[in-house]
Amino acid sequence: MSNLDLRSPGSEAAHGAPSAAPSATEAAAVELPAVKELAYDGQSDRVGVVMELRRTYAVLRPPGGGLEWDVPLACLHWADHVDELCCHVTELNDASRWGR
Repeated sequence: MSNLDLRSPGSEAAHGAPSAAPSATEAAAVELPAVKELAYDGQSDRVGVVMELRRTYAVLRPPGGGLEWDVPLACLHWADHVDELCCHVTELNDASRWGR
């Protein structure tokens, strides 16, 4: 039985390098979403608005409001169009459900 890695071809693991999470320094070198922009939290598989950027983590809040949560910078990514669409659908569903 072969040891196949099913990750994307551009990932480090596909090239045989160890797949360790990037450090906070490496994450800081990558351009992160700015405050008030939509971001994807890869750790909890949620989308939120960036409220604060700290040295090692960011604070996100659900787009329609709610409780904020912390995300390590290594797990923070730009939200893509699918993530944005899901957020808008959720907001519309909430608005129709609660009569807003």
